[in-house]
Amino acid sequence: MHRMRKTASDACKAAPHKPKIALNGPPALIAFFVTSLLLTFICMAPAQSVVTLKKQARSGSTYEQFILGTMYNQGISVQQDYARAVFWYRKAAEQGYADAQGNLCEMYGDGHGVPQDYAQALAWCRKAAEQGLAPAQYSLGASYYQGHGVPQDYAEAYFWFDVAEAGKFKSSNVKQEDVYKYRDEAATHLSPDELTSAQERARQWFESHPSGLVPIFDTNG
Repeated sequence: MHRMRKTASDACKAAPHKPKIALNGPPALIAFFVTSLLLTFICMAPAQSVVTLKKQARSGSTYEQFILGTMYNQGISVQQDYARAVFWYRKAAEQGYADAQGNLCEMYGDGHGVPQDYAQALAWCRKAAEQGLAPAQYSLGASYYQGHGVPQDYAEAYFWFDVAEAGKFKSSNVKQEDVYKYRDEAATHLSPDELTSAQERARQWFESHPSGLVPIFDTNG
């Protein structure tokens, strides 16, 4: 079936999609910045052409690579093509662009444009999380909480939720209160010593990552 292209006007009016929350815990892999950040770009710079984007992306600009991947992912101003989305996300992700790493995690988790592969999904998610991308940290915590793609580990879940607590989720589909909720639920499965250890790990993480969190939708390519 032919898929109609969305216009910039359509995109600016669209409401961000919110994933369903699993009844038994947090969603293991979340949508990162697929909709709202793309809307920001299109609404603020509607005159920038796909041709110009491709030229800059091919020159190695991670920002344009990420945007182009997201346009193909959503089918905005281009025909939706998950494989092309993965191609451009990977270009940016391999250069260390955290948002692209997060979205590449999602593509592997959903099996969009690539065979579904939770090991690859979590590997890219971890790269983004280590850079301070809060939704990726939340997603790792959720995976360990549920044992989704990894052995269930409430201490590891607590650690990533605790680190993610300091993050900002305005441009993702994660609610800050969910981070608190699932972190505190993970804590109920831990002994006092295990909880203290997880909290100490989180403290040490912040000490070793003095910049804390990556800017959401960093435009420095």
